[in-house]
Amino acid sequence: MRIDILERLARQLRETIVGVSEDLELTADEAGVLELVDLVSGSSGLVFEQTLPASTNLAPLEVVFDGMIARSSGRHPPRILTEHGLRHIDDLLETCQDIGRHGTPVRIQMASGEYPPFYSWPSEVWTDGRPAPLYALPTLPLVLDSVTLRGAFPPELPPITDTEAGKWVIRFTGHVERLDNRKSEMRIRRDNKLKELNLSEEQFATVDGEDARWKRVLVTALSATPNWDGVVEVLRVVPATEDVEVEATPTNEAAQQIQPLLKRIADFADLPARWDSYSAEPIKIGAINAAKAFLVLAASELRARNMVMTLPFAAPVSRGSVQLEWENGDKYLEIELFGERWLDYMRSVDNDAAEGETNRDKALDLVVWFHQRGER
Repeated sequence: MRIDILERLARQLRETIVGVSEDLELTADEAGVLELVDLVSGSSGLVFEQTLPASTNLAPLEVVFDGMIARSSGRHPPRILTEHGLRHIDDLLETCQDIGRHGTPVRIQMASGEYPPFYSWPSEVWTDGRPAPLYALPTLPLVLDSVTLRGAFPPELPPITDTEAGKWVIRFTGHVERLDNRKSEMRIRRDNKLKELNLSEEQFATVDGEDARWKRVLVTALSATPNWDGVVEVLRVVPATEDVEVEATPTNEAAQQIQPLLKRIADFADLPARWDSYSAEPIKIGAINAAKAFLVLAASELRARNMVMTLPFAAPVSRGSVQLEWENGDKYLEIELFGERWLDYMRSVDNDAAEGETNRDKALDLVVWFHQRGER
């Protein structure tokens, strides 16, 4: 990316922060200092950090990006901003769009983690061509990175393209509110075109509490069209979420394969108390949903590695959980799901065994381990 473009963006950002700081009635000392602290990929990006005194409760850079996201998505901007501050934000948006019109598309987003962040919630500042992300991290660096969207995916989770219509698993992050199943509408922007997906009621798996902000959230959607031949860029679930970056992985064959097993697990909800004629608890809905989501994810993960999942044996457990068991010769894997974040495992090869608590990502690794030939 050309240095003059980076300098123009940096200059406009500084001017915008000054204008918004005036709206926040912050003195120059209270507004902190925006400094260049790093380069990204040679000269393809600049990283700025805004250092704030402890007495400053509201970061101007965060307000700037909140305002940009609101302006670009048609929502009301933060009430704390006056017309003075909004003019500065509009100037920064116009700068980004003008740079895009001249061949260097820019996308604005907030993110967490190390830069360049892989999981984030972007606004819709889109122009023709492929976007170059502009990032702001929680510690308030600003990053401009000229990588394409395909390059922004984590190396261990590459995007997969497929023209086959059917079931998809879409992984995304961002601040996710409870989704409204009564109006389950999804719009996909790809190559400046909107595509629509219709969602069924049980196709959302969200996480509660503070983890919801940056945790990956799973959505299984039924595609209305077969025309998925490129990397998906922006996902909007209306009405309750921000736009978020997505990775879409088709799971058509895998989903069809595991449908009978998913139905068997769903039927565990009908088991009454003491279903084992002793003291068994009813199977918790959270455990059932977690097991179903885990199986869809596992099938998708294995398909991405050109493997087909061996269907496990699924069984209810007297303490209200769901147990999945895989066995092949002397190789054995058992995963017990109590909910979205609570899993136990036991794996063994011959007389060598290990067990304990785990999380979903590590449990997925165990399923991959079981299906790999020669791995012990």
